[in-house]
Amino acid sequence: MKRARRNAWVLIGLVLIMVMPSCRTLSLKKQPQAKEQARKSVSLQKVEIPDTWIIDREDDDSADEFAWVMELKTPKLDSLMDQLIAHNADLQASYSRMEMMEAGLKVSKSELFPKVGFAAAEGTGLFKGKSAVDQFLFQASWEPDLWGKLRYEAKSAESAYFSAQHSNERLLQVLLARLVRNWHTAQGVKNQQEVVEQMLDTALDLKRLTEHRLEIGIADPTDLNLLNAEISNYYKQIEQIEFTYGQVQRSIEVLVGEFPDADIMTDAWNLKLNHNIPENLSANLLDSRPDIMAAQFDVERAFYDEVVAQKLRLPSLKVSAPLGVANSDVLGLKSSFSDPLYAINGAVNLPVFSGGALKANIEAKNAVQKESVANYSKVVLNALAEVENSLSANYSLKKRRLHTLQAIEDLKEIVKISSVKYEVGQTDMLSLHQYRMKLLNEELNLININTEDAVQRINLFLSLGGNFDDL
Repeated sequence: MKRARRNAWVLIGLVLIMVMPSCRTLSLKKQPQAKEQARKSVSLQKVEIPDTWIIDREDDDSADEFAWVMELKTPKLDSLMDQLIAHNADLQASYSRMEMMEAGLKVSKSELFPKVGFAAAEGTGLFKGKSAVDQFLFQASWEPDLWGKLRYEAKSAESAYFSAQHSNERLLQVLLARLVRNWHTAQGVKNQQEVVEQMLDTALDLKRLTEHRLEIGIADPTDLNLLNAEISNYYKQIEQIEFTYGQVQRSIEVLVGEFPDADIMTDAWNLKLNHNIPENLSANLLDSRPDIMAAQFDVERAFYDEVVAQKLRLPSLKVSAPLGVANSDVLGLKSSFSDPLYAINGAVNLPVFSGGALKANIEAKNAVQKESVANYSKVVLNALAEVENSLSANYSLKKRRLHTLQAIEDLKEIVKISSVKYEVGQTDMLSLHQYRMKLLNEELNLININTEDAVQRINLFLSLGGNFDDL
């Protein structure tokens, strides 16, 4: 009995000697920054951020930083965004995935702690009416993290969780931007329909006038044919506008989770963009873009996974310690049990030969790490391209708006003069109607430009990592 106790204390001492190094804080390998790794990759070797839109964030007026997009928000849009956040199916699914990732993170971190449990058993059948063995055990087991493998696994799970969190945030940004974009498109389409209907009415007036001129023999029959073709074209435009509006409305209904017949319209929509987009934008805005942050955490996760793969080649230790009591009605077995029952067991696992599986696993994780760095570079490049495309589109729209506004002013003046001339008999109604048609056509162009400008501002705000719910 004394010898057994001495052997037990020797085993305890050996276990403590092996476990003590893992009880202190292990200095984990420092994860290189994703930006530093990306700069060294082939993908970004020839990439430079354009100087035309970079300024220091400290020099920017944060109060007016996003005034050019805030004027796109309306009380109706705020209500629709609240509906989207509460009911959108994609968003609800992403929330469930986040809960799953959070639970996985807790499971990974729990591997660092001992596992404790209780067990009870009763055996019968050796003797009639007698219980052979009764036992009640307290069991504890623990795998000491000798080389930091479990902590690296926890770090990997943590990085995966934060990556999913930022991906979820990006999804919300994309859905809100899509809602705002579709809503303004719907309003612009309705305004287009009003102008086209005015053009149709003007064309019908011209048709009646041309028919009268034909009756008195002062018009060419081809003029009537041209007007009929133009009227048919207006009917087609109205049909296409109604079809487009229906599609946009259904898209909004799906986004806000109210299908069909969601109330998306307002009494009036008169988009006035009073704030210009700054000529220079802060490159630091991209640092907080969620998909870039998600790609950065993917790089971290791949790094930790590669380290875990290396740690799998090292020996591991697992310690278990049952403690309990047992009782037997069998006289021959009573002497075999100590009271109480206790034991300390240690198991060491040392990989010796695995057919190259461990080495191949390291190579695979290293390849995944390279892929994650390349993907990070790709996300950064796409972000830069999206910003540049939106800025270029805005620059083009600004010039087109100036030309269109000038054309509208000129045509208004022509219509005014022609109206006076018509009243004094110096021109005919046909010429006056033609000028009015040209004016309506330019007003239609202005509506299209304003709608496209709103869409491009939304795209720019999204490419900078903006969230409409935060405005």
